[in-house]
Amino acid sequence: MTLIAIMVVLACAGAVCAAYLLLHSRTRRLTALIQELEGQAGSHGAVLTAQAGPMGPAARALGGLQRFMPAALLNAYAEKLGWAGRPYGLDAVQFAGLKLAGVVLLPTLVLVALADLTAETLSGMVLGAAVGFFLPDVWLGGRLTARRRQVEQELPLFADLVATAVEAGLSLSEAVRRIGADAPGLVPREFFRAVQEMAAGKSRMQAWRDLMERLPGDDLRTIVTAIMQAEQYGTSVADLLRYQVQQIRTFKEAIHSGKILVDLV
Repeated sequence: MTLIAIMVVLACAGAVCAAYLLLHSRTRRLTALIQELEGQAGSHGAVLTAQAGPMGPAARALGGLQRFMPAALLNAYAEKLGWAGRPYGLDAVQFAGLKLAGVVLLPTLVLVALADLTAETLSGMVLGAAVGFFLPDVWLGGRLTARRRQVEQELPLFADLVATAVEAGLSLSEAVRRIGADAPGLVPREFFRAVQEMAAGKSRMQAWRDLMERLPGDDLRTIVTAIMQAEQYGTSVADLLRYQVQQIRTFKEAIHSGKILVDLV
């Protein structure tokens, strides 16, 4: 019974930790928004303040967790979370904490449900620990896959529209701004955000790199890299966009028709 009581306490702690991760992410987003507004209002003499509350036990635990997590693993989590659109505002350390909370919570639920420490219970606890550890990865993978598919669907048409606008005489930034402001979808919105960041003072190269960190997919990286090269070397953006979009469409048609598989065989 003592073991069960300990596991129940650990389960409650895991649940509290998971709840804290979600609530804290919302607080961080609100704080970031207030700080952004404060920066925008500074030139007009407005004063806005946002004070962070004292660091609680969960925040200190996450800080300690970061010291024991491999940097490469945290970087991989951060990259996937960025491509998935930062669901619930989670960062890499919070995501790792969510996985560890699952490792504690699910085995404890198994133990409480069976209320007997037998071989079957131990097997169920091991299985629960594995599920609790990998379930966040499955959830994040699903978010990432859906976002990647959306990018693949929207990108060719958006690039075509931008190329047409540039050929009509607009600059690249103005073309992206006009199309991004009017066209629905994830890709137009994120490109619009990139040019807005440029207008706010961020360097063009950094804004494009940040865009590639927010959106997944090789096609997106190909298009953005082509834009960066066109701006760097002064070549035609419209021609490069049209060429890259044609290459993407040709490649996809070859995959769907099975020609690439035939050539490989």
